[in-house]
Amino acid sequence: MLVLSEQTTDDAKVAALDAGASDYMTKPFSSAELLARLRVLQRQVLNEPDGPLLVEGELVANLVTHQITISGRALRLTPKEEALFYVLARYAGKVVTRAHLLRSVWGGPGEQRIHDLQVLVAQIRKKLEPYGAEVLIRTEGHIGYRLSLITPSEAVLSEALLTGH
Repeated sequence: MLVLSEQTTDDAKVAALDAGASDYMTKPFSSAELLARLRVLQRQVLNEPDGPLLVEGELVANLVTHQITISGRALRLTPKEEALFYVLARYAGKVVTRAHLLRSVWGGPGEQRIHDLQVLVAQIRKKLEPYGAEVLIRTEGHIGYRLSLITPSEAVLSEALLTGH
């Protein structure tokens, strides 16, 4: 979403971006700049998953049937866990900020929900334990979380490096 506004204050820009805007332009602006920014937004939309499935390696998350499988085995999650997992899966391999996760799962920013987010991540990690090293949710400092998917050969290599065998 692109916001076009007469408001030039940082507070107005930050509020719009925090509310979900992808870009913010203040009036007056040139039509060439507006068209360029719209092309950027169009490219971003084209790069989003275009179907009901998120597929990353052995992970398949069906957004329609709400089924998640890893290596063909079903992963059972509560609705909140599922919402969080879908956001992480959509950005698999990339850091997702806590602010983005809070907006996506609870509908808005909220430092008071940081603990809830940590608990939710811990619950998902516990449910991922049967899958071994294939799927990991990594904490990235005080920034956010990253869903990492490891192929079976990488898992064997990682274990060999850790154990020295």
